[in-house]
Amino acid sequence: MNKALHAFIYLFLVLAGAALWFEFQLNDKRAELKDRNRMQEDFIMEVARLTEEAADASSATVEVEFDNGAHDSPDAMPDMENVLDKYDAGLEKAVPSYFKWGDMEREGLREVYVLDGEGNVVMDGSDPKTAGSREEQLLAKLKKALEAQKESLAKTRAALPYLRGQVEYVAKKSNELKKELRDLHGENEDLAKAKEEADKKCAEAEGQLPPLKQQIESLNNELVSVRDEVVTAKDETEAVKEELAKEKKNNEQLKKLLRDALTSAATAGVRAQASQAVASITAGEKGRVIEVESGDEMFAVIELNADALKELKGPELNRPIAVQELGVRRPGYNGPAGDFVGKVRIRQEIAGKPYVVCDILSNWSQTAIQPGDAIFAD
Repeated sequence: MNKALHAFIYLFLVLAGAALWFEFQLNDKRAELKDRNRMQEDFIMEVARLTEEAADASSATVEVEFDNGAHDSPDAMPDMENVLDKYDAGLEKAVPSYFKWGDMEREGLREVYVLDGEGNVVMDGSDPKTAGSREEQLLAKLKKALEAQKESLAKTRAALPYLRGQVEYVAKKSNELKKELRDLHGENEDLAKAKEEADKKCAEAEGQLPPLKQQIESLNNELVSVRDEVVTAKDETEAVKEELAKEKKNNEQLKKLLRDALTSAATAGVRAQASQAVASITAGEKGRVIEVESGDEMFAVIELNADALKELKGPELNRPIAVQELGVRRPGYNGPAGDFVGKVRIRQEIAGKPYVVCDILSNWSQTAIQPGDAIFAD
């Protein structure tokens, strides 16, 4: 009985802890829903403040008369034309009425369910009834106003091309009238004014001629300079192409040496030996990676610097290179171990060259080794 009681107590504590954990989770969701509802209420109130109240569509005509008659006789009767005969003046609202929602409407937005006279939720089967609630009524009213405002905006946009066409029409007629009025001042006066303006422009052109000649001369000099720069750039491009060809040739030679070293140790290289006197070297940078093979072989070709070669092969460079494990790092790389990338083990040297074939130690790998990575000893 005592054991059963203890077991019941432990079970009760576990269930109580689980219930407390669920309570904390539900509390976070409850707070999130509360903040979401508040944010949505605020935005709905702002949208309502910027929305015009829906009103019955009305249309009105407006008359703007324009004299479109002939002007060749002072006794001619004016021919008046209404240039805005197809324009709906009802689109003009001097003082539009906007929604003035306040605390009452905000409270209404929170009434999601339909309430009876006693304030109880009306059920729709097994679920609370939402159709006809205050929130639905307010949102439906706001939607209707937005649709009416959208329709009014569409009509206004449709009227703008018509107004633009009428303005262009009036402007054209006005320009024709101005031209006729200018002609009434007399051709002689116009010719005298035109001659005066022509003489003035001619004098200005003559005054601008010397600076223009100087500018042309300066541009010609700049053109010669640019041509020289183009020739120089072409020469530099050819030099770069030659350097690239040399690099490509060196790269092909290196790949050939590497293939020969891997296929024939008798003619292309010497296997690294562990029995040499140099079992370790001083710490520091020893070279760089110049080629990586990430297939089944998993090896890299490194180029040793002069000091590293003397340490490994002796001052006379006549000793075979002993088996060594060297580190690989990449400046600027920030991995789990900083700029440390991995380790390699010397497998074979290439005779007559500062190149060494190394096995990539996969258990030290932090990321894939790449050409240009630095080789160091620690």
